[in-house]
Amino acid sequence: MNSTLKNSHGDLANDGTEVTKKWYERKCNVEELGSTKEALFDELEYTYDLVEKDSRNKYAWSHSRYYLLY
Repeated sequence: MNSTLKNSHGDLANDGTEVTKKWYERKCNVEELGSTKEALFDELEYTYDLVEKDSRNKYAWSHSRYYLLY
């Protein structure tokens, strides 16, 4: 699942003006696939990797917070 979303949205860490839209689409795709523990864990793992590369990535922080509260 995680790799499918990565491929459909490209590199979410460095995408300029389309970033907000792509994060929203990613969230919708995950919700559509279901909120299984595995899906949520994959999202947290992916956003953790992005934050590890750039600790100031506000989109990754916001996205991970959404799933922690989900």
